[in-house]
Amino acid sequence: LGPISKLDRCTGQSDIEHAFEKYGKITLVTMKQHYAFVQYEDHESAVKAIEGMDKTTFINGEYLHVVQSSMYSLFSILVND
Repeated sequence: LGPISKLDRCTGQSDIEHAFEKYGKITLVTMKQHYAFVQYEDHESAVKAIEGMDKTTFINGEYLHVVQSSMYSLFSILVND
């Protein structure tokens, strides 16, 4: 999954990991400023994360829009204020 954009500045990597690990084994979480990328070990886990996290409110009030990315089986999460 990635990019997760417009994340609250209080949202950390561990917040992302804890929220998304229930969908499968995460192999990579990368954060830079207000963006994050999450990669799963397998495609099925990423699909479950999209279905489970899309259009939900995250821990600091961010509204998640989770979509599949076109790059290297990464998936996108866009956050709208």
